[in-house]
Amino acid sequence: MEDYIHARGPLCRIETERQGPTALIRLIGEFDLSCEHPFEQKLAGALDAFTSQLVVDLCELSFIDSVGLRMLLSLENRSRAEDFALVVLCGDGQVREVLKLTGLDGLLPLVDPSGIVPSSDSPV
Repeated sequence: MEDYIHARGPLCRIETERQGPTALIRLIGEFDLSCEHPFEQKLAGALDAFTSQLVVDLCELSFIDSVGLRMLLSLENRSRAEDFALVVLCGDGQVREVLKLTGLDGLLPLVDPSGIVPSSDSPV
């Protein structure tokens, strides 16, 4: 299922998939304030009693702002509280650089598209 959101900002596309107990949310475009409500709606639909793993795919994002970062950090906290595994797919590029600069690459469970868990580049 796909949603195309066009608010005051640039186009953001959110796709969801489900394979058994694993839910996938793929973000395409720019993850900013205009995506907050649609992302929360998709998240509510993806997380149910049968979800044991949530994969958030950021590989096709070209931009993320503080709102997107806050939502990812909140989701990581929620995964621990509600006992589901969270995986954040993120390749190289602007979004990965923002995660490094903010130190979130050391807090979020990042995996690159090849399945490798990158070491944090953030200062400890």
